[in-house]
Amino acid sequence: MSRAPCPVASVPESWRPPERPFRRVTVAVHEPARADVTLRTAFALADERHACVRVAHAWCLARAYDPVIVDYDLINDMDRRFRAAIDPHLTEFRLQHPDVGVEIQELHEPLDRALVNASEQSDLLVLGHRRARLPVGPQLGPATRRVLRATEVPVVLVATGRPTTQPTRSR
Repeated sequence: MSRAPCPVASVPESWRPPERPFRRVTVAVHEPARADVTLRTAFALADERHACVRVAHAWCLARAYDPVIVDYDLINDMDRRFRAAIDPHLTEFRLQHPDVGVEIQELHEPLDRALVNASEQSDLLVLGHRRARLPVGPQLGPATRRVLRATEVPVVLVATGRPTTQPTRSR
């Protein structure tokens, strides 16, 4: 899967199309600068399904620090920062897919748990992954493997590339 030149779908053996779909494609975004390929895939899949795209960003600090440091102000600040960082990357896809609604969901919990929970109200989950660099060893990260084992909806894996930069405006 990690070396595939195109997106790969993993469909749980027990999955059946729902009678009443949620009409939602959830895409996980950790680093907006690396998300363009993943977002492009999510928007195209949502457009085909007449669905919206939910951009899910999960974060938490190490267990020992999280309860001590994290408060309402920090959560709001992280949400504001993520929205500001992701918005320029969404502009192109909103123009290309004007019928696709966009939701941004900031989740303060471990990545794998957040994505499995988000998938419970989605028809499809889109995850980016870095291409494997070595021919041996794990080809997908631990959070991706846990999500693939635990989710009950199809997951589309998209190989991400190098970070993209937004064009700077000349003055």
